[in-house]
Amino acid sequence: MTDRSNRNEALPRPASNGMNPYLLRLSAYSNYPRFYAWPHFDKMREFAEKIALQELVAPSWRDGIYPEDDLEFVQFLGMVDTINFYFTDAVTKTKFQTLWPECRACGQDLRHYEKVDEKKRVYRCLIHEQPARLHSGATAMTACLRRALKEGLPITDPKFLRDLREWNLKRAANVFRGVPPLNVIPMLRERRSLLYESALRLQDFDDQWINVFRGSSFRAFDNGRGVVEVIASFESFYDVYTSLPLPGGGFGPPLPFFKRAHLFAQMYEGRARSSSVLTRLKGTEFLILPADYELPKALSSPEIGALKFSPELQQKIRNQEVLEDGSAMVVETRLATVELGEVFQESVNQIRKAAGLDPYTKVEEDYPLWLAGRNSPDPHIIVPSTRF
Repeated sequence: MTDRSNRNEALPRPASNGMNPYLLRLSAYSNYPRFYAWPHFDKMREFAEKIALQELVAPSWRDGIYPEDDLEFVQFLGMVDTINFYFTDAVTKTKFQTLWPECRACGQDLRHYEKVDEKKRVYRCLIHEQPARLHSGATAMTACLRRALKEGLPITDPKFLRDLREWNLKRAANVFRGVPPLNVIPMLRERRSLLYESALRLQDFDDQWINVFRGSSFRAFDNGRGVVEVIASFESFYDVYTSLPLPGGGFGPPLPFFKRAHLFAQMYEGRARSSSVLTRLKGTEFLILPADYELPKALSSPEIGALKFSPELQQKIRNQEVLEDGSAMVVETRLATVELGEVFQESVNQIRKAAGLDPYTKVEEDYPLWLAGRNSPDPHIIVPSTRF
């Protein structure tokens, strides 16, 4: 099944100065036929018109999970985004959750807690009356790292992570403990390994993530020297697909998404905007949407309706069937997400410019879209992968 609607429209291309090389490579597919997932740009423009004049504020990531100190935040964020992928177990279809803070006596057993505030997911231990909060998905994984720091484990110290006698699988399982039935986060071995790999590479930067930004002169993109490009060269941030098949035979060029490299830069910039310590990034207008598993749910929702799936893929998503990473279904979905993000940013800023307002970037635009996806009751795609 193919659909060429809107396919004659090339993606908006960034200016040559500080351009995003990955977007240029993804743009090569803008006129290729699709079989499973199609962007509908007119729908995206309609949604842009609805929110273009709203005040979208980039998150500063200053809630209780993230460190308040800005340099500690960057170090913490680097470890978070090293392992920010795949939270729904393929067998049980259960999303990873953890209690933090938790009653140390009762641990992760929800049977010992009562719900106090459903919206804020606040609980209280029935036995010891200690408050607790239930976190889910990426937030739960982040809470695990924060809990480890509070318990005295130097989880953001690359020297600790490079010592595999200390950073062993048993300790990793304790760090990433969760609420049954997922007592431990999915892909535990992969997460432990990737934290180790990032720690090895950080030796080139005096063991500090902030030095990656400093070494890039706080430029998002700079002919291979930009912060996104340098982070993308870390093994743990690798996110490139070989190609998509061409209708006449053969294959197209590689597709570099680098979801977590873009996300790292985006979240850094969100904190930097509220900081007197961190230097803001240059070239954030060239960041693309981090193509994850939640955004397609938002883009395909009735509220937006800009991402359409083939009946086969739609049925697989509804049934929560596991999709193979690198399959055409997955790659087309991620590609359409990026394409819609570019049209969204262009459309929003055309309206804002006409109204005399400052333009938006993905730093402001991504989080509301991601949150809309996360809050949707519909299921998201399930893809066991360390990429996204």
